[in-house]
Order: sequence, then C-alpha cells, then structure tokens
Amino acid sequence: EYQRTSPLDGANMNRVFGDPALSGPTREIAAFVEKTLISQADFAIDLHSGGKMCEFSPCGFIYGVGDKQHLQKKIRAAHHFGAKYTAVVEGSSGSLSAAGERAGIVMLSAELGGGRIQRGNIEIGYTGTTNTLAGWGLLADSPRETRTTFLRSGFAGSSVMSPIAGAFEPLTNVGKAIRTGEAVGRIHSLDALDQPPVTVCAESAGIVVGQRAQAHILRGDFLLHLGEEVEESELLKPLN
Repeated sequence: EYQRTSPLDGANMNRVFGDPALSGPTREIAAFVEKTLISQADFAIDLHSGGKMCEFSPCGFIYGVGDKQHLQKKIRAAHHFGAKYTAVVEGSSGSLSAAGERAGIVMLSAELGGGRIQRGNIEIGYTGTTNTLAGWGLLADSPRETRTTFLRSGFAGSSVMSPIAGAFEPLTNVGKAIRTGEAVGRIHSLDALDQPPVTVCAESAGIVVGQRAQAHILRGDFLLHLGEEVEESELLKPLN
C-alpha cells in the first residue's frame, strides 16, 4: 500500500535530514544522501506528487533563503522548469531541499498534482526537468525560454482550515485565484445531517496552490493552501 513513511521505522525521509538526534534506517539513508551524494553535487531537483490528502496545482518550490547570487540561480532554475507557478517558502529543516541549502547547491523541488496519475502533470515534470538540466549545461540542447509566476506562502490567512468535522465539499479548484471573503468550501456535519452545511470563506486573497483531496475531515484540518503573487525583485530580499 502507498504510504509516505517507511515500514521499517515509521519515519518520513523528507523530514529527517540533518537531525543527529534521530536514529533508525530512514535517518541513516537520509544522512548518506546528504553527506555522500549532495555534498558532491552542484544542482538537485526533488519531484513530488502531492499525496492522498492533498492535490497541488503543478508548481515548482524554492526556499527563499541565501544571498542574492544564490537566490538568482534558484530563480533562473525555476524559470527553466517552467511550471505556471513557483512557490517561495521557508520550508522544513528536515527536508531534502533544506539539505541542499546547507550544502550551498542550487535546489529546486516541485509538487505535481495529487494522489493520482495525470498526463499533463507528467509532461510538466518531464519537460521541466529536462529544460532545467539544459539550463544548467548538463544536456547538449539549449534550454527553451520559459517563465513562471512566483507565489509567496505563509502569510496571514494563507492556510484555510476546517472549523468543524464532517464531509468537505470544495467550491473551487487548484490554480484558481480567490478573493478575500470568497466561499471556498462547505462542511457537511455527519452528526447533524438535518442542519445546513457550514460555508468556509477565505480570509485572504490568493492562488489555490493546494486543496484537500479527501472528503472526510476533522476540525482543524487544512482545506486550502494559498499563495500570493510576488515580484521577482522582492524575492531577492531573503526571508531570513
């Protein structure tokens, strides 16, 4: 059965990079990847496909950290990857992207849809990867001219959460622009079927980067992740 954690120790490898306090086979594999492989690399691409819980608008991800020159290299890689959107995040210290940042390499990751196969997402991943490799000079072909729109996440209201448990009925789709106050979903309480559903509205405007893919939810579960467009010049002001 598909799962994101190891059956050996229950750990998620994309959460255990760089933490010497952790132990187990997943942590040992992550340590080998970081110390032996990434340390010898100049570039890295980490491709993800959402999961059973979340569907993403196919997009690139870069960490908004580093000096101006390093950020410019990541921005250039994101343009070469050519997804419609690229999210600029602070990220997790235990991820492969964080390991790449610690090594000082040019690191790009991507979320390509959700827990199902879609031809369009496969094409974005394949053409984006080959064009990025060409941009890095690792393929004989010259890179195609492609552009992406950058989105900043983590702002107030960027995560829309469920106020109650029940069944989630989405009223929007990934990649759509949302206005402040717009209804983005309804929650149908399974304990009060005779009551009208609770309408959930967005507290902030933004682009729907990710949306919950399963109907059954608990109070406090995420429904949407939003990103707001940011000018490229603003990206050269590091998050930290």
